[in-house]
This record gives sequence, structure tokens and C-alpha cells, in this order.
Amino acid sequence: MLDAGQAVISERGLDKLTIASITEAGDVALGSFYNHFADRDDYLKALTEEALTGWLEEVRRVRPRPFENPLERMAVGFFVMMCQAAQDENFRGFLAEVLARTDLPGTQDFATMFEDNLDEAHDQGLIVFEDLTLTALLVVGLVRQSLVFIGTPEAPRHNAELLTRSLLRLLGARPSDTEAVIALAHDCDLLDRQR
Repeated sequence: MLDAGQAVISERGLDKLTIASITEAGDVALGSFYNHFADRDDYLKALTEEALTGWLEEVRRVRPRPFENPLERMAVGFFVMMCQAAQDENFRGFLAEVLARTDLPGTQDFATMFEDNLDEAHDQGLIVFEDLTLTALLVVGLVRQSLVFIGTPEAPRHNAELLTRSLLRLLGARPSDTEAVIALAHDCDLLDRQR
């Protein structure tokens, strides 16, 4: 039933997600929805948590050993998200919709994760910014726009490298740190899957 909701959000937008549209897309009876979820908000929270968990599991799969610094963790997480988005239209559409809204159950988890990584990278002198909350908000916006961009015909095949390099430069990462992260992505075989 969660896949059905992701498809509805991707195809029609978040505002068109209703319990009826979920059960129709999932080809299940209306009553079965209430066997699993209390209401639409409960469903959205579960849907967002599943997407976040799946993304983090994929990050751990491609990079099982610990990251050396938060910049690596953030960049590889971004690469993984872009790779998943390039391969799964529903995942891409769902995340682009969800990241555009801060009022949804579960969406703050994404923002908090970015904020924590940015703060740690800043404390280590890896990136430069003046306001943590504003920067985290901008990064979430950039990630969302990158998800939208990947779905366009203009998106280059190597978009994960291009987008991540651009994001790191916007955050003021040193060129040597940026290139080290790009090399790490090659080691994780993320970039090669994009070509």
C-alpha cells in the first residue's frame, strides 16, 4: 500500500493524495487502509519514514565502512539519493513533493539530518556558512530541485557528479575536499552507475 501512495504523489502531487486514491492505486478495499493506518497523516509519516530508511540502507550498502567526515557522509548520501531517483520515477517524484513541504509528518527528519551534517562539517572547517538553519533549508531546496532536474530530458547522464560537485562548491568546500568526495563516490561505484 505504501508503493501505491508513492505512485499517487509522484503522478498527481501531494494535494491529490486521499485515502480513496491510495486504496484505488493499491487495488485494496477502503477498510484495509484503516487496518494499518489511523488517518492520512499517519500514512504520510509511514511513507516518509520508509523512504528515509530505504535511502539510508542503500547508503550503508554502498559504503559499509564508516565515513571519515560529515562532508563524505552528506555527499555520498546525496549521490545515493540521486542514483535512486534516476532509477525510480515514483521515488523521485515522491521525494521532490515531500521536500517541498515542511509541514508534513516525517519531513523534518530530512531537514534535521542535513542540518546535523552541515553543523558537523562546519565545526571541522570543511564548509563555510553563516546561518545553520538557513543553509540547511537551502540545501534541502537544492536537493529538491536536483530531483526535479533529474526527471528532465536536459539532465546529463553524469548528473550525480555534476550536481554534487556544484552543491559542495556552493557550500564553500575546499577543491581538494570536493575532489576527494568525488573520488570516494567513484570508489563506491555510484558514478559509474550513472553513466
